[in-house]
Amino acid sequence: MRKPHGWNCRTEAGLNGKDFAARLGWQRSKVSRPESGKQTATETDTDAWAAAAGAPQRAADLRTRLRSLESQQRSWRRQPAAGWLDAPDRPVGC
Repeated sequence: MRKPHGWNCRTEAGLNGKDFAARLGWQRSKVSRPESGKQTATETDTDAWAAAAGAPQRAADLRTRLRSLESQQRSWRRQPAAGWLDAPDRPVGC
């Protein structure tokens, strides 16, 4: 699985996940879950992530990407409530 764009500042800084987690005072899983896309980070996490990677200037980009992801997730969750058909008034099969 490809790492979500933006989280690569850790590897660009030459840090492995274990050392990076220790630098932040986090569990290793708190580093691996956002990288693998299994968990969404918080804005506080993104700021700490960028600072720990020695790239505080990337915090704003990470926050922007986080807000975009959260917006996409909200939109996706609303889909079933709105229905999946393009024309919900039209009977199925017509």
